[in-house]
Amino acid sequence: GAPSAWTLTLGLGYTANSLVEPDDRLHFDCCTGYALAAEVGYRFDEHHAVGVHLGFGGSSGTYGVDATPTSAYPMSVRPVDIEAFAQATAYDRLWGAFLLGAHYDAVTSAATTTWLGGLGIGVEAGVDVVRSGMHRFGAFLRVDGTLMSASGYGAITIGAAYRR
Repeated sequence: GAPSAWTLTLGLGYTANSLVEPDDRLHFDCCTGYALAAEVGYRFDEHHAVGVHLGFGGSSGTYGVDATPTSAYPMSVRPVDIEAFAQATAYDRLWGAFLLGAHYDAVTSAATTTWLGGLGIGVEAGVDVVRSGMHRFGAFLRVDGTLMSASGYGAITIGAAYRR
């Protein structure tokens, strides 16, 4: 049948991300973990939709300090995205989207959490492997990062997606 006017995408993935060290004395070995995403959009024709992307994740790694070069200390980053998206679908199975909006990072090291914000930008692509009526299950790849932020956050995520 005809697709619904509203779209829903839910994703769960494994992410590898990086941050820019805020100080020349620090060296990050950062970070891997999970990423969750939800997208709700309006489909204005059979192949195109626009909407809101909400993302959250958690990853961990280590950092070192020049004064103690053999020591590694734990650190974590929790990225949060609130972005607009534009999505296109091809061949009733392949899809891609462009993301643009607010990106925030909660960076925790040495028991201190610092929130850093910037302009989030990203692209994602996926393939629907299994389809049952309006329900689709597949895989996705997302590359995203932040501009105008001291964190210099960048990530690549691969995972599973449900789409409707």
